[in-house]
Formats: sequence, C-alpha cells, structure tokens
Amino acid sequence: MLCVCTKKILQLEADNLAANIFLGNYYYLTAEQEKKKLETDYKKLSSPTKMQYARYRDGLSKLFTTRYEKARNSLQKVILRFPSTEAQKTLDKILRIEKRGESLSGSPLLAYSNTNI
Repeated sequence: MLCVCTKKILQLEADNLAANIFLGNYYYLTAEQEKKKLETDYKKLSSPTKMQYARYRDGLSKLFTTRYEKARNSLQKVILRFPSTEAQKTLDKILRIEKRGESLSGSPLLAYSNTNI
C-alpha cells in the first residue's frame, strides 16, 4: 500500500525527494532479496540442466532490467537534488552489480561451470 501511495506522489511530483529515496531503497532491497533467492535455488541444484541454467540467467536478467534499473533511476534523481552519501553508496552498489551483469549473454557474470553444456 505504501509503495502505491509513493508511486502516486511521483506521478504528481516526479522529483519528490522522499518518494524517490523510499522507492530507490525499496526496489534495491527487493532486488537483493530476489537475487539471493535465485542464487540459493540455483546452488541447490547438484547438476543443473541447460534449461535450469537458462531460467536462472533469465531471472537475473529480469532483475537487472526491472528492480535494479528502477532503483538506479530513483536514486539518481535523489543525488541530483540532494548530495546524500547513503543514496550514493547504494547507487554505487547498483552500478557495480549492473556492470558485472552487463549483457548477460556472453558476460562473465554467470560462468557456467557444469559440463552439461
């Protein structure tokens, strides 16, 4: 409910500092939780198939193009209006994550160490 209200505030006032801080942190934290779950579930597989690996990569790719991107956009608005050290730290983490995950097709982010491929 709170997230819906915050989004409505941003529809009316896109540069609202408090709303952008809230949403930036919200999207970042939910992305981190989802990423951890994806990684934990994938690591449980003793011998993943190509399809399981593809689903894992697809899940990570969706995180980068949805949650992390939304977090980055909100936090960049914050930094432009207010020099927040904490917002900058979170933004830097997101940028490092995105850099490691750049173009998941062919990136070293997810080296498939299994011989099933």
